[in-house]
Amino acid sequence: MERKLERLKAGKGSEELGEVLHQYGQLVKQVEGELAQEKDRQAAELEEKLRKRRDQRRAEIERQRAQREQTESKQINDQSAKLKRDIDQIKQLIKPVENEDARMEALLADNKARKDLFGREIVRPASEEELPSGQSKALELIAEEEDAKVKRLVDEIAAVNEKTLRD
Repeated sequence: MERKLERLKAGKGSEELGEVLHQYGQLVKQVEGELAQEKDRQAAELEEKLRKRRDQRRAEIERQRAQREQTESKQINDQSAKLKRDIDQIKQLIKPVENEDARMEALLADNKARKDLFGREIVRPASEEELPSGQSKALELIAEEEDAKVKRLVDEIAAVNEKTLRD
């Protein structure tokens, strides 16, 4: 190509100049076409890489979300099971014992005949009237404290239950 141009410059034929210019124009078009194709190919590759990256990120986010949901579900199930056990335990504490009076009578009768570690006979009063006044009041206070504890536990369980249901 360069030789032809040199010859043309030297003045040897306008036909050759036309042919050279024509070939040059076609080569320029070919190079421009190849550049456009390469540019399109690179753009397609870049778009594919970006699409894959977005898909990977979405998949990672979904995996993390599923893992987080699984963890939270397990925590809620564990908490619900614990609350159920606590409620069952409180129900057992609150539920009156069958034949409670008969059992207490039998235990008191059995314990009246027993002796303590020093060989002294253990005497238990049959009713509250036989208790000294201070002991009766102490028993009442203990019963009130235990009632308050049970009520507080029931209230705490209800509050935790409500919070769990809201979440």
